[in-house]
Amino acid sequence: MPHEKAIEAFTTVESKIKHAIIASRKDWDKHEPRMWSRAKGVSDAELSGFTLGGGDLVLVDNAATSYGEIILGKIRIPAIPDGYIHVRYVQITYHHSILCPSHQNTGSTTLQTR
Repeated sequence: MPHEKAIEAFTTVESKIKHAIIASRKDWDKHEPRMWSRAKGVSDAELSGFTLGGGDLVLVDNAATSYGEIILGKIRIPAIPDGYIHVRYVQITYHHSILCPSHQNTGSTTLQTR
């Protein structure tokens, strides 16, 4: 079970992850439907029906990089038997100079299906 702080970190971006999953499936279905073939017949609501705070976040790791923080996670998709999504969420921090405040973007999500 992931640490409570890890669950909190993922919960703050849960809606972005769900949006990225649905967008990914729609994009892949255009040119390579085998990518999401295990989710065939599963609605968008079912595909994104996981709850990170409810036990569907099964593994978490994080890493600091020179351009920001990365959190990695394995999320169970209850609508797909033995279905998981691997997520990498990047929060990029830009430091322009000591005279300018640092700026943060909203992050990006990369998905890998298994």
